[in-house]
Amino acid sequence: FPSHDKVQEQLNAFKKLTIFFKFTLTLYHTIIQNKPQVVLIYDTIALLSYRIVSSLITYKPFLWYHNHDVTETELLKPYTLSSFAYKNEQKFLQNVNLFTLPTLQRLPFFNMHLFNGKCIEVPNFPSQKFYNSFLIKKQKNTQQIKLIFQGRISEGHGLEEIIPLLGKKINGKTLCLELKGIAEESYKQHLISLAELQNNRAHLHFHP
Repeated sequence: FPSHDKVQEQLNAFKKLTIFFKFTLTLYHTIIQNKPQVVLIYDTIALLSYRIVSSLITYKPFLWYHNHDVTETELLKPYTLSSFAYKNEQKFLQNVNLFTLPTLQRLPFFNMHLFNGKCIEVPNFPSQKFYNSFLIKKQKNTQQIKLIFQGRISEGHGLEEIIPLLGKKINGKTLCLELKGIAEESYKQHLISLAELQNNRAHLHFHP
């Protein structure tokens, strides 16, 4: 259930709830029929679905919750699916057996007081050992060093701190920042303004 997908964000409340309950029902039947040893949950809304399902079944698989993006609470609207999912995450985390994050620096954003499981870091970058066999070697621009950020483009990721460094030379190569993901227009313009003030707008790139 893609909680931050562009299409999902544009749906009305009724459609979101319909998709949510269909997903929850599918999850319920999947667990009942297959009795998996491990269930892997990827976002807050899917975790809310699992909480509903877990209250209806006696079989309790090992629960692995991977949070790939911190919820921006200031953007949550009251009585929405996303707000209920966030509140559930804070309370239900104590039932998770394995909690993984792209970086452990995000732990202060979560309610870890009653958490008794295992918490480890799983970085947001692919395994070179696995993907190298699929890659076609291309000629690289040896004059640039590209910093690539993929995910929701928002505050709290250190992007503002990187912008003043853009255009600097590192071993003779120019530093650039490549941003790929969803961004509020106001925040995107904020980053562009920062880059323009530093005279390095040419080294800041957005990708859909």
